[in-house]
Amino acid sequence: MKVPYGRKQLVPEHAQSIVRRPEVVNDFLPGRDRGLMLRARTPVRDWTAWAGVFTGNGENCKYDDAAGKPLWVARVEWAPLGQLGGDEGDHGHSPRPLVLAGLNAATSRDKAPALEDPRDYLRTIDGEKLLYGGDLALKWRGWHAGFEFDHALLTPENGGDFRAGGYMVQLQYAWLLPWAPVKGWVLEPVVAYDEFNPDHTRADDTRRGLTTGLNLMPDGHDLKIMLNWLHRFKLRSEDENPWKEDELRLVVQLRVL
Repeated sequence: MKVPYGRKQLVPEHAQSIVRRPEVVNDFLPGRDRGLMLRARTPVRDWTAWAGVFTGNGENCKYDDAAGKPLWVARVEWAPLGQLGGDEGDHGHSPRPLVLAGLNAATSRDKAPALEDPRDYLRTIDGEKLLYGGDLALKWRGWHAGFEFDHALLTPENGGDFRAGGYMVQLQYAWLLPWAPVKGWVLEPVVAYDEFNPDHTRADDTRRGLTTGLNLMPDGHDLKIMLNWLHRFKLRSEDENPWKEDELRLVVQLRVL
């Protein structure tokens, strides 16, 4: 199951408004894992809390933790004005603002990263890891804004404690097309900025990216055409090119239930 950590991770991939999640909320955070999770809600569903214990050998680590310690996770959400739903975008043009705020924490004892998977270097170390973060989302009259930060305190077995983490912000608007052949077509411009530093003790390794996109959605997230341009900023001002070339992504999504 999905580890209950972070709004961006908990939104299903098919219900995202950009083609690919940024590193700070994708490669850096736990994804799916085997474990036990409990969820509790207040009667009016304005407060929701999760608590879970996982094996630690899901997407965040390919094998059991060296010390035999599991991955412990907790998340709490507050939605005082009503539920936002499990997708991105305000395609129904909510007449009143809907707000969701979340806080997360996780701790684990990790084994050394797997050489065959470079993402493991972002998720794991040979030692203790304390992960914490928060997120905020707003939907109102077609607008959807989201912010999330995630940081970690890492204590390697051989010493040399360090911190890692970053943040992302995303803004989009759902324009209901009046000239569409069928009512309900949406044209949705999206812009997102992300920043991630994998090790605060090293200079010139902060990764920054700007994503701009345009989604054409004849049937919401079940049928959509997504066009994204991702620009990665230079790691150092003297670099001739960004740390990775820019990317143009075009995806046609058809989801059949």
